[in-house]
Amino acid sequence: MAKQPGFYWYPNDWFGDVELQLTSTTTKGVWIQMLGRMDRAINRGVLEGNVEQLAGLLNVTQTELKTALDEFQLRNVCEVAWDKSGTKGGHVRIVSRRMTDEAKSKEKERLRKQRYRTSGSCPGNVPDTSLREEEKEREREEERS
Repeated sequence: MAKQPGFYWYPNDWFGDVELQLTSTTTKGVWIQMLGRMDRAINRGVLEGNVEQLAGLLNVTQTELKTALDEFQLRNVCEVAWDKSGTKGGHVRIVSRRMTDEAKSKEKERLRKQRYRTSGSCPGNVPDTSLREEEKEREREEERS
């Protein structure tokens, strides 16, 4: 499935999330950077790595990132899980609940449509959109023959 060119940003959610609004301006900046990176991640809605890696990825200092992660945990903005040692310099996993829920919902919808199209109960000739362009071209050539 191709990546979408962007993600929805809901101003009402941003300004209506009181806990997020109680964080510092720097933390809000870190959060929007994270959302952008999470949208492009293989596991949509999740960022993982050590503090040094994530700070570089987000273009912030390690101190700014640690402060933001502390505020995220305090305000329950997102899920922040440190490695088993609990050291704040170690591996950390950050999860945007909304983004992961949307990704799961989108995948369920894609599978539902695929099942419907292959079950034979779909009216008309609805093409399977998961076919690659080469396969579609081969099918066209076979039909012409």
